[in-house]
This record gives sequence, C-alpha cells and structure tokens, in this order.
Amino acid sequence: MKSELIEKAYAAAKARYAEQGIDTENVLETLQHTPITLRCLQDARAEESRRDIDKLRSLLGGVCIVSADETGWGNSGISFAKYAISLRTQQKNLLRERLVTDFEMQETDERSGRLLELGSAVDAVYNHFNFTNGVPVDEDFVLEAENYEKSNT
Repeated sequence: MKSELIEKAYAAAKARYAEQGIDTENVLETLQHTPITLRCLQDARAEESRRDIDKLRSLLGGVCIVSADETGWGNSGISFAKYAISLRTQQKNLLRERLVTDFEMQETDERSGRLLELGSAVDAVYNHFNFTNGVPVDEDFVLEAENYEKSNT
C-alpha cells in the first residue's frame, strides 16, 4: 500500500515538473551519483564504526564516501539518529537545488509563483528516490535510525 502511495505521488510530481520542462528522472540519476560524505571517527572502535557506516549506507540511497578523522560524528555529541537525519536532509537539499537550478534556467515571467508550487513536490520525488533505492521512507527512516541507535548504545 505504501509503495503505491509513493509511486502515485511521484507520478503526480513528475508530471508537474515535466510541465515546467524538468526531467525528474535525469535529476534523480544525477542525485544517484552525487556522493554524500560520511564523517566518522578514526579510533580504536573500528568494528563499531564499521557497523555504523554500514547502517548509514543502508539508510541513504546513492553513493556514500567515508571520511575518517577526529571530527567525525561520533566525537560531535550528536546521536546516530540525528546524524543520519542530517545526512538525509543534506541529500534532499541537493535534490531541491538541482530541481530549482533546472527550473531557474528557463526563461519565464511566471517562474517564481510556479517555483513555490513545485517546491511541495520535492518530497514526493525524494521519497521515490529512496523507495527505488530500497531505503526506508519518511517516518520508517526515522524509526529505523532510532531503533539502531537504541540497540547499539
């Protein structure tokens, strides 16, 4: 049922963007290959860090690059779930920027009003991206991140 709702919302959003000359499939393909950097601690907790990185990758669609240093999320005081949410927000913002960039490149006088209208469709496009990558969507994502954090702290 949830998959049908995601696909129905995406089809509507895709059509709305297409009316403005934006190819959401092309934008999603770009997002699929745009890396998200996972910053983690470089320390003695290698096994724990590896599990956390694997879990983060399972919660994000697309490419993830690992950067190990002393400023990683484990040293920042931020919980695993909050870090995972911040990565998803970063990824969604990349999608929004790409959709807006494609739209802003068009020559039109009514662009700003339509841009606001299209903004609401970003969620549907992003949910489709996550669903097709086999990662949790919306509240399922938050629940999975929080459950992982509880079971590993």
